[in-house]
Amino acid sequence: MPKRQRGSDSILEDVEPDLRILVHDREEPLLAHERVLGLFSRCVRNLPKNADGGATVWDLRQLVPEGSSTPVGGELVQRYLDLAYHRVDSTHRFEVPRIIDDARPLLMLADAVDSTSTLFQHLEEVLLRQVTGLCLAIHVEDGFTVKLRLCERVYTLSESGLREWKIPNDDTHIMMPTPADRQFEARHVEMIEEATCSTLEGWMFLAGRLQMTGLMRVLVRFAKAQTVPLGYGVLAAVGFRRLFSPRVLQCMPRELLLEAFVRDCLTDLPSRIKLEGKGVTASVASSADFSILVGPGPGTPVVLVGGAASLIQNTAGASMPLHVIHGGFQRLHTRDAVIKDVVEKATVDNA
Repeated sequence: MPKRQRGSDSILEDVEPDLRILVHDREEPLLAHERVLGLFSRCVRNLPKNADGGATVWDLRQLVPEGSSTPVGGELVQRYLDLAYHRVDSTHRFEVPRIIDDARPLLMLADAVDSTSTLFQHLEEVLLRQVTGLCLAIHVEDGFTVKLRLCERVYTLSESGLREWKIPNDDTHIMMPTPADRQFEARHVEMIEEATCSTLEGWMFLAGRLQMTGLMRVLVRFAKAQTVPLGYGVLAAVGFRRLFSPRVLQCMPRELLLEAFVRDCLTDLPSRIKLEGKGVTASVASSADFSILVGPGPGTPVVLVGGAASLIQNTAGASMPLHVIHGGFQRLHTRDAVIKDVVEKATVDNA
């Protein structure tokens, strides 16, 4: 029976469970309320009713979710029940995963029992409430794992190791753990790039397939943030070719595709500008840019350098490509408001 804290106004108060759930690793069935589970699982809605009016039986002893090699166990089914009950009763306890990978088995079970979009959206909401601490576990071929924060972090990678920088930058960084009892080697750079790309692509595909638009936004923002130190980051240029794979693009939520198209039209303008570095400074407002340009903080002027003035350089001597757009909206929030309005109209008209 799902554990919950009941109040006097609970819709389940004094209502006996009428759904018996059979799982392969427990002798006793899990107990639930059919009218609750029926809100979120089409499989439950279609279960045959007991002719004598007794409890309905939901037999999951042979159910093997995608990505698993064994039938679903009672612990995972209980987590699914907790999620469903939490949706109708916020006081019901549901343990939110801190590592996004820990949510995958639950997502696969929810998909296997033909869950509604309402349940996926609820799981997405509870995940994103603690998004600043949400991590992506990268399992590297050489037998070690690194956990990358999906928000407010930029990662740089070199033969000396993997570093984590905060956004906004505070002029400090964290050296990520190296393989146990081993030195970080040049081959680990390629391994981490490969594992990061593969893991992120898999999650983008899953988020798109399940139409979890909010989670997809978080994953895409993470990928975009890692382009700041391109060439020194966990996603190399070749990795981006694999990241946006055909299956990811085919499953991409329509809302995000529309946004990307309109933003491209309003941002990628036909500019032909050549800047001379002499006597010119540039203030970089993006805190992400300074996550690897150690020295000044956001908004501190940096000098344009190089023959084509294509680089910005800070007082520490670090440099980064600079791209200039000529024309367009004077304020980014005006552009974003136009994009939002266009996409909202398009999605409403096609709902």
